[in-house]
Amino acid sequence: MGKLGFLSSVLSYQLLLLLILIILNIVAYGEETQDFYIVYLGDSPVSKQSAVQKHIGLLSSVKGSQHGAKESIVYSYTKSFNAFAAKLSEDEAEMLKASGIDRQFMSTVKLGNGKSFSGIGINTFESKENFYSIVSGADVARNSGSKENARFCLPNTLDPGKVKGRLVYCTLGQWGVDSVVKGIGGIGTIVESEQYLDIAQIFMAPATIVNSTVGETIQNYIHSTSSPSAVVYKSEEVEVPAPVVASFSSRGPNPGSRLVLKVCKL
Repeated sequence: MGKLGFLSSVLSYQLLLLLILIILNIVAYGEETQDFYIVYLGDSPVSKQSAVQKHIGLLSSVKGSQHGAKESIVYSYTKSFNAFAAKLSEDEAEMLKASGIDRQFMSTVKLGNGKSFSGIGINTFESKENFYSIVSGADVARNSGSKENARFCLPNTLDPGKVKGRLVYCTLGQWGVDSVVKGIGGIGTIVESEQYLDIAQIFMAPATIVNSTVGETIQNYIHSTSSPSAVVYKSEEVEVPAPVVASFSSRGPNPGSRLVLKVCKL
């Protein structure tokens, strides 16, 4: 009888443990998976306090309360640009996307011949001069062996002596060419992209991105005069319809994982 009682106790213990595991699994299953997102709002805030209040307000609209928003927010970016990092569920992220941040950031490029064009990008730098000398990356290669890559303004392909104090016209090969040009004494860059322009990159020097049609016009101008010049003005906000599907997003559900969402440009 003692042996039977011992077995009964062990069985009861195992059943209790199993019940606890089932309950924990149900609770875990019921909780939404959350990931870290950075929500970029664009313009530089007036002050840190006002920016943080705006961030909390936006998060409160999807979290349901200021308490939930304050628990979710991880960091507020308030110096160079206005953004915040927060822990959000898929549904909450979609709600923020659907809130319709309807702005794009455009910069005007003006050439020495008087022609002006629009480019896309977040350029927070005021022009200190009316015009700067402009060169094509392919024309200021460090040596003959680097000429092909110099048109993309890749690291270690440009001649610092020919770049210093100038704007450099580059073909998009990889992001970060503005930092490459700035790092060797250049003023900034105008980047030609064959991709559809709908995403504003943040630049570390005066810069903007133009399409290939505008790019061809700029290239022709550079080679049409002995002293070509240009200026890239500080970006301005322009209203656009929102939300829209960004160019880098697929046009349907991701077949590999339901967790890969279509990304809307905010």
